[in-house]
Amino acid sequence: MFNQYKGLTLFELLLCIAVLSIAFTLSSHSIPGWINHARLTSTLNNLVGLIHYAKTHAIVEEASVTICPIQDGKCNGNYWGTNTVAFVDKNNNQALDKDEPILRYTDKSSDKVVIKSSRDQIVFYRGGTLASPVSVYICVFDNIMDMSRGFTISLQGRIRSSKDKDKNGIHELHNNKEIKCD
Repeated sequence: MFNQYKGLTLFELLLCIAVLSIAFTLSSHSIPGWINHARLTSTLNNLVGLIHYAKTHAIVEEASVTICPIQDGKCNGNYWGTNTVAFVDKNNNQALDKDEPILRYTDKSSDKVVIKSSRDQIVFYRGGTLASPVSVYICVFDNIMDMSRGFTISLQGRIRSSKDKDKNGIHELHNNKEIKCD
């Protein structure tokens, strides 16, 4: 006689639990890395998008455009991790005045994300050229790993992203200088 059983045996159930627990253990170590990579990529894309928009606006509208971190309604170049604003600088004083229109505004990045820049502000002149070249570093800190990316903006406004040229896990700028946010 042939009996038809429906369901799982105890052995099959234990085998499934063992396989799932191994898969979960292996993936749980990489999840924080994925989250940090997403934070880093999001912050980088938001900032690069803001820079492209400011440069385009400076060219099309023939106006000086300034990008700076803002705190209490004023440019605060000391900390790029705060909210960032791009505005038309009508009087070229590189400060946000009440009559100057805000073009774009980005919210503060995560507390684990640190943004550093070689300049307090990024200023595009009418033709889309920069006042001075700028290097920007974006780092994500947590207990497991540190991730960093960066980019430089030339006088012509060209953005060059960092790359891991020597394959050691640390990105370098175009001048082979490693990005470190200590």
